[in-house]
Amino acid sequence: GSEMCIRDRDLVRGVLECIEALTSEARGVLKEFRTRARSLPADLIAHGLQYLVALTAARSSKSLIEKGLKGGSCADVVKSIMEEGGFKEVERSYGLYGGVLVYLIKRQGIIEEGVSSFKDLLEKLADPAIEAKSSPIIEWLKRLAEAYITE
Repeated sequence: GSEMCIRDRDLVRGVLECIEALTSEARGVLKEFRTRARSLPADLIAHGLQYLVALTAARSSKSLIEKGLKGGSCADVVKSIMEEGGFKEVERSYGLYGGVLVYLIKRQGIIEEGVSSFKDLLEKLADPAIEAKSSPIIEWLKRLAEAYITE
């Protein structure tokens, strides 16, 4: 019922901002991003948030995921990941998913501003409380990717 607090509304706004950034800046990899947004939540359930983010780095590069920690806006994050050379579409889609997810976790104040390296990030993501607070972001990313990005 009335559990949707200001933070949740702000969360949805943040996710929408990212989906809009993706649809304008990442046209070539949208279908792949949608696939990631739909399939990766299963990895969260099976293995946890730390594993999920490590997986996105393993399938792209930790430097792409770190862009999510450094960007001032979701558009910044998406642009910088799209401009990075040397990635195939599928690889880039993992980088976009991980980078956007990390950006949103930071934007929501779930991890503090000082976290700037992949190593620091992974240490933080081991915390079950951080994982619990992050799971609505993953759910909204999935739903809004499905709504905005057609097959």
